[in-house]
Amino acid sequence: MSGSRAPDGIEPIQAWRVWKAVVHDGVVELRSPMIDGDDSRWPKSGPLRAQCRRADHRAPQSDCSCGIYAASTHSAALELLRRGDGQLVFGTVQLHGRVVEHERGYRSEYAKPLELGVPLGRDTESVSRALAIRQALEPYCPAKVVDPDAGLALSDAELYRIFVGCRPGGGLRAVVGAVLRSATVASIGVLSVAAAVAIFALSWVAIFVPLASGVYISDEIGGALGGPIGLTVAAGQILGFGAAAQYLEARHGKKNTS
Repeated sequence: MSGSRAPDGIEPIQAWRVWKAVVHDGVVELRSPMIDGDDSRWPKSGPLRAQCRRADHRAPQSDCSCGIYAASTHSAALELLRRGDGQLVFGTVQLHGRVVEHERGYRSEYAKPLELGVPLGRDTESVSRALAIRQALEPYCPAKVVDPDAGLALSDAELYRIFVGCRPGGGLRAVVGAVLRSATVASIGVLSVAAAVAIFALSWVAIFVPLASGVYISDEIGGALGGPIGLTVAAGQILGFGAAAQYLEARHGKKNTS
């Protein structure tokens, strides 16, 4: 089916489309995926107006391929998202002005994004990246992080679950386990430091503070107990920090292979 559905935008049309999220001069910009250069840049305020790159006429025309493309269904736009390369986003767009309808969707004269969806990647680190892109795209319109398979918005609870590495079925037990493992490593480090400070304080007292009789503690017990105590504390510190290092190394290796 072809022809002009809304010749002069009497009623705006809501459709779906895909964009590129491109970093330019440190700023994330919304651009058309099939056009290079400044012509692909979408404005942050107001709609984008189509211009024909082949002929000097008002875009779009039924006998030309010019115009701003949009899909008529959510599933069609999601399919374009899956087949695309690079950092793509998709969402709803409002079309007005001259609009030509065809089998796969529309070509319009004016278009403005209404809501954007940033697809989440397959790894935990992608949560931070998707949240950063979502925040950067807010000047265009409201943006959300979405499931790349279904194209549906993810709640904050779902994003948190992915971020902490929980998988479906893990639930609260996985979260508590991760917290306890982190707390154990932190406790080992804190106890080791506390033991070192305590031994240093006792050693200072033993060496520099005399008893009432004028005898220093270090003279009485230094030879008998000083060596074993020092070795015990040193061994405890080595074991504590060694356990912490092994845990962090194992956790880092697991993250890199997931």
